[in-house]
Amino acid sequence: MEGFDLAQGLSGLGAYHLSRQPEHEVTRVVLACVVRLTGPCSIRSDCRRSG
Repeated sequence: MEGFDLAQGLSGLGAYHLSRQPEHEVTRVVLACVVRLTGPCSIRSDCRRSG
């Protein structure tokens, strides 16, 4: 195997799971984590999004 991109591979696997198993508990957990990651940063005040 030449140059396997782990991030792209995991993204593809995640997309496949989300499209095939939309009602699964894992889907709910993954989407909750994505929503949490898109929230404002509470660690440092200078990394908060403006606007």
